[in-house]
Amino acid sequence: GKSLSAIAVAAHEVGHAIQFHRNEPIARLRKRLTPAAITVERVAIFILMAAPAVAAVLKVPQSGLLIAAVGVIAMLSSVFIQLLVLPLEFDASFNKALPILIDGEYITDDQVEAVREVLRAAAWTYVAGTLASLLRFGRWWAILRGVT
Repeated sequence: GKSLSAIAVAAHEVGHAIQFHRNEPIARLRKRLTPAAITVERVAIFILMAAPAVAAVLKVPQSGLLIAAVGVIAMLSSVFIQLLVLPLEFDASFNKALPILIDGEYITDDQVEAVREVLRAAAWTYVAGTLASLLRFGRWWAILRGVT
């Protein structure tokens, strides 16, 4: 559409395209690490789900704890990877998109603050994803401790 939100989000995505086109270090880092973070998180969830079964089959409770510890470490490493690439989002919004919109006169001076808020929200969506990963970790931690 023609709303400020649509313009700002489109510019944010153009900011990402610029980052990848320029092969900026943070874009390369994201390209390498994001698939790894997704894979590690999936493996971590599988490991955490398998821990009680492994302990029951082996009849050694410590084996379940060891496997659960590996799962917890994997889950935390996934969150850490996501945190490493967070600056990419803020760069796309405020170092790329906002200057394009202002310098290209796509928005007026009285629209800058509203666009800045939308760009802030666009950048924080990745933060929300990282927080969701932390919440998943917290839930698994509670399950492993026997708190439901």
